[in-house]
Amino acid sequence: MNKYVKIPKTQQCFCCKKFKKLKMFGDDLRGKYGKKRECMACKRLSSKKYRKNKKKKNDIKYYAYIIYKNMCKKHKDMGFKYLPEFTIGEISDIIKKSKCEVSNRSFNCKNIIKYRINPFMASPDRINNKIGYRRNNVRWVMVWINIARQMYDVDFFLKLIKGVKW
Repeated sequence: MNKYVKIPKTQQCFCCKKFKKLKMFGDDLRGKYGKKRECMACKRLSSKKYRKNKKKKNDIKYYAYIIYKNMCKKHKDMGFKYLPEFTIGEISDIIKKSKCEVSNRSFNCKNIIKYRINPFMASPDRINNKIGYRRNNVRWVMVWINIARQMYDVDFFLKLIKGVKW
C-alpha cells in the first residue's frame, strides 16, 4: 500500500452497500486501503448461512459415503476382489426415499453426527454373510435392527421385533 495515498475514514460494504468506518472491516492486504470488501457483520451472516446450507446438503451424502467405505472395507477383509454393487449416489437415494424392510418405517435422516450412530438410520443387512454386498443379497434396515440381528438368534430376534410397538 502506498504511504502517500490518502486513506478515507469510511468504506462502502460490498454486501449491504452501507458506508461504515474502516475498523468495521477485516484486514486484507490485497484489498483497497488494506481492508476486506465486506464488513464483519455481513461476513459473519454469510459464513453462518454457508455453514448451515453446507451441513444440510452434505449430511446424507456423508453418511452414504461412510456406508460405502465400510462396505469396501468388509469386502477387502473378506477377500473379495470386487467392489460393492452400490454407489454413493444410490445409497443416498435409498436413505432418502425407501423404508426399513423389517419395520416398514422411513429412515430418520436427522441428527447425523460424525462419531455417533443414529439408531433409526439406514444400514445394509446382508442376507447371506458369505456373499458380499450384492443387490440381491442386501436388504436395507435400521441400524438398531441390524445390530440386534447380529446379537441374537433368529427366533429371539423375531420375538423382539414383534414386541416393539410402532
